[in-house]
Amino acid sequence: RMYGLTVTHFKTDFKAGLETLIRDRGIRAMVLGTRFGDPNAAGQAYFCPSSEGWPPFMRVNPVIDWSYSEVWRFLTLGRGLPYCRLYDAGYTSVGNTKDTVPNSHLANGDGTYRPAHELVEESQERAGRIDKKKNG
Repeated sequence: RMYGLTVTHFKTDFKAGLETLIRDRGIRAMVLGTRFGDPNAAGQAYFCPSSEGWPPFMRVNPVIDWSYSEVWRFLTLGRGLPYCRLYDAGYTSVGNTKDTVPNSHLANGDGTYRPAHELVEESQERAGRIDKKKNG
């Protein structure tokens, strides 16, 4: 609503939703929030085609070279931009309900967590993600 964008909800997985958007709406490019530090960012640039095995579209990655702190500086410098409230509860990297927990580097002594933008050591951004390879 804030930006006058149309939000479409799909009751399917991400890949099937992309296929529907491309087929039914003629979508050819999508703006993403991918950064070099993201697990699937290898080989990506500001503009790059989708990966093999995925529906064909152009990825637009405007923040590909931003650091964790640069993202938070952008979001919190008086712009009032909305973001997922899980970040205020200590989550620093949000996946799904099976592989995401609050980041232990933001834990307070009383069982609560500081907000994500207070993370000092950027290399610990993904400390709240459960390694799927190790935990099946």
